Amino acid sequence: MSVPNICDETDNGEEDDEFKETTVLRRRRRSNKEISARDSIIYKYDTLCHCEEECRCQVQQNLRESTAMEVIDTTTRRSVIDFMVKEDVVKGGMNLRSNDYGHYIEITDTRNKYPSNMALRHTDNILGINNQAVDQYHHFIVLEMFRNMIKSSTEEPLSLIIERQEENGNKEILEIEVNVEVEFQYEPIVKVDAHVCHSSSYDLNIRCVQYLECIDCRIHNGGKTNYYVTTDKIDNIHMRPLRHSDKKKNIFKCYKFHGLCMQHGRQPVPMFIGVFQSYEDNQFIMASSKTTLSLINIPTKLNTNMRQITRADPRFFVVSRTGSGHSYFESLQHRGSYWKFNENTLQLARRSNMEAMSSYDSHFRFVPVD
Repeated sequence: MSVPNICDETDNGEEDDEFKETTVLRRRRRSNKEISARDSIIYKYDTLCHCEEECRCQVQQNLRESTAMEVIDTTTRRSVIDFMVKEDVVKGGMNLRSNDYGHYIEITDTRNKYPSNMALRHTDNILGINNQAVDQYHHFIVLEMFRNMIKSSTEEPLSLIIERQEENGNKEILEIEVNVEVEFQYEPIVKVDAHVCHSSSYDLNIRCVQYLECIDCRIHNGGKTNYYVTTDKIDNIHMRPLRHSDKKKNIFKCYKFHGLCMQHGRQPVPMFIGVFQSYEDNQFIMASSKTTLSLINIPTKLNTNMRQITRADPRFFVVSRTGSGHSYFESLQHRGSYWKFNENTLQLARRSNMEAMSSYDSHFRFVPVD
């Protein structure tokens, strides 16, 4: 459907002070059910892996010992993927290339068995490794997690989530199950077998994206008095009353964007998007799974000049308004997952838009900070 001059005709003159109510994107119909590609795959990541801190320590050690990393430009890193099996290094025949758009596989040795045995192709974009969404993680963290995938035999299949672009230009999200068998004789004998167990195509196209403003604010839960989104010393997210000891850990930089979600054969749907950054550092609230909110450190500055969104970022949340003036937040990556206040915790809950609109535990309000 042609939409002439749609960007120029959009009037945002009334949106200066706060997010206004917006219609939520409808998912494409498939087999008479409304489901998106990322719903059916990424949603299987129910828990956040706790190995990140261990990986950071290993990364620091490896950086001192390894010279395999190549700095291509200010935003791109490339490193050789060597699998760590006990104390032995096994050549993987691949590189990991990371930039602002993701973590990509580069096959460097077509005779090496590991890329094909792991069902990987050149330019595959790594989105998840073993129950953890990694597309916003630093290059070295993803590299270390990948290197340690086949260090021992697996009782349960390992999991890779990748984004693959086919020759016709279509993109698919694939889930790959990886089985590993390691035998130790004079040297480790590693047998790797993998298969694609699920695949889905997806299409995200938000055009005419405009950056509105960034405000310093607290995020107050509308269903319980004096409870605010707060981080702690180890960067967990909580809901708790204001306390002097928290200082600025309950203040966030709230970035506001507006765009038009393009749907084939339908009128564009106006959409407001929020990104929430800790006031004191570069930690962003992120949907790490369909039920988990976490903080992630992004060293680069948020791009406020983007004009189109074609790839869901786990930091992006669709912001909608209730009739009472409260806001409720839906993950742009995990559609159908909404912020929910539960006891003293903040998490994502699977629910319909109508349920989120009518549930006080999903209602929040921005409280500006002078």
